[in-house]
Amino acid sequence: MRSILPLLILLISQQLVAQNHCGRDHILKDPDWSEKSSLQESILQSAIEAGMLRGGPITVPVVFHQIALSEENFLPDQKFEEQIQILNEDYGNFSPNNDGTPFELESLPVDMGIRFCLAQTDPSGAPTSGIEKILGVDDCIGDIGVVKDPFENKPRLYYTDLGGADAWDPEKYLNIWVADVCGTFLGYSSFPEEGLPEEDGVIIDTPYFGNNEADGEAYPYHLGRIATHEVGHYFNLLHTWGEGGCDSDDKVNDTPVQETFHLGCPSHPSISCGSADYFFNFMDYTD
Repeated sequence: MRSILPLLILLISQQLVAQNHCGRDHILKDPDWSEKSSLQESILQSAIEAGMLRGGPITVPVVFHQIALSEENFLPDQKFEEQIQILNEDYGNFSPNNDGTPFELESLPVDMGIRFCLAQTDPSGAPTSGIEKILGVDDCIGDIGVVKDPFENKPRLYYTDLGGADAWDPEKYLNIWVADVCGTFLGYSSFPEEGLPEEDGVIIDTPYFGNNEADGEAYPYHLGRIATHEVGHYFNLLHTWGEGGCDSDDKVNDTPVQETFHLGCPSHPSISCGSADYFFNFMDYTD
């Protein structure tokens, strides 16, 4: 499943120092990133051209691993169900946010043919809620009292014996870790074929998980769309501005080339690279 999902979503359609960015920006610091990205893209395009991808909607089983310091910090099960609903709204193109799309762009959002559900059986075949709640690593994914570089310490989330939670087989599940990373980044995702299978999946900072509309502290990242954005990366989607500049693209033709990201609530049209930017896309940084 892990190898097919990024191909399917293409067919039917990086360290972070501020809360306006996602953790995927960190990968752009890797000097080998462009080469790795180009190789992965060529593999995907070859599969598409070979006609490997046919069929109807698919359902992705999700397992949430919440890691907290105390039981009182565990989220209610309803919060995880709520996040699944938000993902389905966004990938199914029936989000209430669609009402704000300008008339001339209304044809661009589409049903991606992907649905999400909580896993119903665990790797051993036993029934499960698809939700794990684990007492584990300290805040900020660093030593107690010390805030460390989360990208040096985030591997601790992925392993039970380090205070985190072992991934379930990424060929069968989408693993999403929910943990307090002290606002250093809102979310992070692995890309296809990137890194170890044990670290394959998505991380969401706990305050920005699910719908937190009643919590003013989470605004403007309070509606559960951090997961929508990061799961997009998991399916091999870049940010809408690619690596930046008008010579870079996100390699998907549903949005025009744009120079850089947008923040806040910009007005349409916002012009760059000779056309109006489609900043309504979940892979941009707008509120």
